[in-house]
Amino acid sequence: MKKDLNWTTGNSSGGSNGLGGTVVCLGFSSGNGSDFNELNASENQAAMLGLTGTLNVGVADLYRFEVRNGQIAPPTDVPEPTIFAILCLGLLGLVGFLLLVIVCL
Repeated sequence: MKKDLNWTTGNSSGGSNGLGGTVVCLGFSSGNGSDFNELNASENQAAMLGLTGTLNVGVADLYRFEVRNGQIAPPTDVPEPTIFAILCLGLLGLVGFLLLVIVCL
């Protein structure tokens, strides 16, 4: 999700300046006609515009959909970006340390 959700349709769908007409649907489809999921806000302009800041995992503005063996699975939490950054910094330090050890040998 974007920080500002301010459009729900395109001009080719009968909208004007991003609003009106046929409102967008949000979700996924496997293409087989039976495995799909659509947010309740789909096709409802006011509900779609109100999605900013919502979530279905532990990160605001993020929706995650998982399918396992053709079945919709509950989403798993996504690590916060700060945790990911700390992990990357730790790995970077480890690589630097290993390079230092190799150079000193």
